Amino acid sequence: MPSLQPYDALAQQAADRDDINAARDRMEIAPIQIGDYLVDCDPKSETRMDNALKVFATIAAKGTLDWTMADNQVVPLTRAGLETIYNDMLTARALRSAQLHARATEIKGRLPGVTMRDIEPENWG
Repeated sequence: MPSLQPYDALAQQAADRDDINAARDRMEIAPIQIGDYLVDCDPKSETRMDNALKVFATIAAKGTLDWTMADNQVVPLTRAGLETIYNDMLTARALRSAQLHARATEIKGRLPGVTMRDIEPENWG
């Protein structure tokens, strides 16, 4: 007797270029692992880090600033520590972005015939 697979609505729904671009854009700004920390790297978070670095002496009179990571872990950082995380985040995000853009181009080359299941994050590997 054949076994029935669970119904997968996403596998039944066609994806288009806009769907692929939207999926890529969401993954580009997802938190990213930097050393021991999961770091937010969306534009707002990038601006916050940059601003904190510019006025670090003013906002961190004791020499450290408590920074909340993407997983809500609060980490006391020196200016040098925050700067390292910021620069590493920018580099890691740029590398991830290049990989995602290449994969998006590959997926778009399979249109039509791409489903919403195909563009779920776990399928961009």
